[in-house]
Amino acid sequence: MRVLITRPEPDASRTAALVAERGHEPVIAPLSMIRPTGASTPPRAFDAVIATSRNAVAALVGSDAVADLVGMPFYAVGTATAAAASAAGFRDVREGGGTAERLADRIRAELPPGSRLFYAAGRPRKPQLETALDRFFTLDVLEVYVAETPAALPQAAATVLEEPGDVAILHASRGAAEALLALAGSAGMTESVRRALHVVVSEDAADPLRRAGCSRVEVSPRPVPDAMPDLLPSARGSGWSGSG
Repeated sequence: MRVLITRPEPDASRTAALVAERGHEPVIAPLSMIRPTGASTPPRAFDAVIATSRNAVAALVGSDAVADLVGMPFYAVGTATAAAASAAGFRDVREGGGTAERLADRIRAELPPGSRLFYAAGRPRKPQLETALDRFFTLDVLEVYVAETPAALPQAAATVLEEPGDVAILHASRGAAEALLALAGSAGMTESVRRALHVVVSEDAADPLRRAGCSRVEVSPRPVPDAMPDLLPSARGSGWSGSG
């Protein structure tokens, strides 16, 4: 089965390797490009650092601010972000359980109300984490990276969707699913997207696909992108025809 991977690099290549290990053909077609904003950390003391993406960690590492932050508690949304923070030199890394809600619960349980928190954020992003923390803490939000969507569907994605045969598409976020639907719609390929098997990281990512009429949507039991390839059909006689 051909498996379309829409994550940006370098994450796309890691997912492609996992797909290939399971006997499928990975096709990388990123629907976003990560660009650091170059924003500077505010010159004030913080009680902790928060990040919900390894892209935020990479942006911090590329800035002058990281030396002032590595000694603070670092709250990471999940295992991948936590691993990136540890590799970057942060000494007190605390994992949040894979979702913004769980991350907020841990922060509220461990830090006193009124603590000043530095949230290294991206654009676009969902508001759940800020909403959950604003009432209890002083939250300094700085957009350290931006995910830019291409103007048109990448040729690699269009080729996979145009050709006959089994196709699966992996979606690591709601934004990725929404971007594919929009770009495929502009390219006149909505029906091809509806016929595909969609493997998503969460119910939130599944929602726009179901609303668009995609009938085969599988949700990972673990909210981490590297778990998605586990839901692909067996490479030996899956029996799935792609007909929905």
